[in-house]
Amino acid sequence: MRRAYLAALAVGWLVPAMAFAQSILVDQQPSVTNTEAYTDQDYAQLTNQMDTFIADDFEVPAGQEWRIDAIVMYGDGWEGLESLDDADAFGCHIFNDTDFLGPHRPAGIPDNLGNPGVWHEMWSVGDGRVTVQNDYDFQFTPDAPPALAAGHYWISCFPKVSYIDHGAWGMRVSDTAFGYQTKIINPLGGTGWLPTSWDDLGNYFALEQTDMAFRLTGVDLLSTTTTTVPATTTTTTIPGDDDDADDDADDDADDDAVDDDLADDDDDFNPPDDDVADDDAGDGDDDDASLTGGDDDDDDSSGGCGC
Repeated sequence: MRRAYLAALAVGWLVPAMAFAQSILVDQQPSVTNTEAYTDQDYAQLTNQMDTFIADDFEVPAGQEWRIDAIVMYGDGWEGLESLDDADAFGCHIFNDTDFLGPHRPAGIPDNLGNPGVWHEMWSVGDGRVTVQNDYDFQFTPDAPPALAAGHYWISCFPKVSYIDHGAWGMRVSDTAFGYQTKIINPLGGTGWLPTSWDDLGNYFALEQTDMAFRLTGVDLLSTTTTTVPATTTTTTIPGDDDDADDDADDDADDDAVDDDLADDDDDFNPPDDDVADDDAGDGDDDDASLTGGDDDDDDSSGGCGC
């Protein structure tokens, strides 16, 4: 006999789902006392000779791993620059910290002029991942968000904007005081007075602040919450013994056969009904007929009057 049984298996697990809470990782707002901006720009048409970059440091604490989902840089324009909407592109680099043969500084140089760092991206104007805010601030939403293990890092972000056609842009400073002094570099020495290797911004500009104004938003990848995955129901077919009938209808037929056997057993204790068609219970139609005088058989079923 061959039967197929359908087993419903309810499966429910308590699974740790990776749910990360977005938070502000670094928040260095523009200074309320110093409203100046300090040159930080790829000058486009003036070739690379004039390109000047600023970098500030930040730290991913021990026991954390940051994924940076948004970067905001605060700045200002001069020499006729009306808005960063006139920029050709935007770039951003994150470098490891190094103090090899010198003070702490970025371990690289932006804009293809040296080691690009642990992460970098370039965005064109009109790219949905770049948003200009208040004319001179800009926000990046990285295409491949950097994931940084615990450690000390430097960030350097800048616009590529034509000085001849539009003017100059620079970063604002912050009143915070974290880590090392902000660094500046003019790699190819076109300015004639700014350093060709990373050096303290304060050595070239008179200012009290040591930090630049920027914000990093993202998540700590090592901080998760546990949620319950809802139970699911899986239907599994389990093979049984061989039989000519393989579906539920056969089970119903078997049940009917059992009922018939029970009816036959009842007949053993009661005179048989001589109607052409027996009813399932053996005492249905004949009983009704005897009560109405409609059945003239001599051997009515159990419960009939017989007269």
